[in-house]
Amino acid sequence: MPPKIHLIYRRIPNRVFERDDEVIADLGDVIVARSRFEGMLAPLRVNGVKVIDNGYTMVYFAFVGENYDILKVYDEEGDFKGLYIDVLAYTRREHLRLSKWRGFPPRRGRA
Repeated sequence: MPPKIHLIYRRIPNRVFERDDEVIADLGDVIVARSRFEGMLAPLRVNGVKVIDNGYTMVYFAFVGENYDILKVYDEEGDFKGLYIDVLAYTRREHLRLSKWRGFPPRRGRA
């Protein structure tokens, strides 16, 4: 069984997603992992074409200490849909746990 990393993803105003993702490569400050999109309120469309939706697969590159990550997105049939850059307030790592904050960073003393 491939190793897992626990991801905590916070979005404004108060949405929190937690999941365990499959680790493809752990390079210390760069983690490459695979997961599925779940919990999206609506598909993401670009020029009328659906590029991200629930059930799509992502291979993501998380850069610890940086304010972005990069996702390669594949649909349910495994067809490559494109790259997605996620702008974040931070990415923090604690052992086999990643925390990402999207939006304004929390005030000091709050997660």
